[in-house]
Amino acid sequence: MTLTEQELRCVERACAHLGAADGSSWRQVDGPTLDELHPQNASPEVIVTDGVRTAAIEVKRLTHQNFQQLGSYVEYLRSRLAPSIGGHYWLAPPHDFKLPIDQRLIRHLKREIERIAPTLAPGDSGSVRYPRSTYVSLIRTDVPGYIYCCHQDLEGDVSRVSNRLPGSFMLVDCDTYEHSFLTDEAREEFALALVAACEQRIATGNGPLTWNEEWGLHRFDEDDGDEPHPPSVHVLAVEVIDVAESTTGSVTRMIDAALQKFASRRWADLHVLVLEKADGILPTDRVSDAISAIDPSDLHELDLILYIDDATTTKLWPA
Repeated sequence: MTLTEQELRCVERACAHLGAADGSSWRQVDGPTLDELHPQNASPEVIVTDGVRTAAIEVKRLTHQNFQQLGSYVEYLRSRLAPSIGGHYWLAPPHDFKLPIDQRLIRHLKREIERIAPTLAPGDSGSVRYPRSTYVSLIRTDVPGYIYCCHQDLEGDVSRVSNRLPGSFMLVDCDTYEHSFLTDEAREEFALALVAACEQRIATGNGPLTWNEEWGLHRFDEDDGDEPHPPSVHVLAVEVIDVAESTTGSVTRMIDAALQKFASRRWADLHVLVLEKADGILPTDRVSDAISAIDPSDLHELDLILYIDDATTTKLWPA
């Protein structure tokens, strides 16, 4: 697949780092991409070379929403998501949902709650739409239809379409929440989109996929006596994680996702993972601490981990 501008920028920074030690010049290898050469395997973004050595590079964006006082954050979220119509609500995301969340998602949830709240009386339930976008990866075409994802798929929302597929596929969704559908209509719309993406992957080499999932919104009557409470939306999260734990979890998830690309074979002389800060306040030392907490044996498929923070490129592993 063609590199995005963000991926290309990170690859160029990695090439500059590789060449800094001995003055060598690294560039992308000409010819077909790894995805084109090995469609049956999940592969790194690109191969680069200095004419003598080669390196396989995978790029991951590391996101983290920093908030110093998480107790205050929960209270902030309750009032921030409250609809203008008033009332009290429970919002039920997937079971693996955790706080804090980024501002883009907060704004989206606010719009959805404003849309649904006027239709709910105390005791009623509805659903907010949660848009998702990713792609499908082709594994093989000479086997019975099957598809899996990175989650437990407890309701079978992904695997249920297997008998409609012309081969074996993976829904690449390792960095998102467990799937959540509350209505048969939304579930079937997802199934149709998933089948279409798999067919497009075979026909064109690309399998982009966009769909809506559903999170439950329940209205309840909290007011009692002469002192009504301010409108609120209580978000049902598994736990509120602190900043350090959130960083460690984010780094670990990104490394786990990258290792899936490197585990199947040795793609080049060097295996390089580039982590790029996407948003929030995420100091290099905090990311470095998170990597230090990982068992080195779990990183044996990697030769180098770089962290890109604005204009700075830092080698995080090996230390």
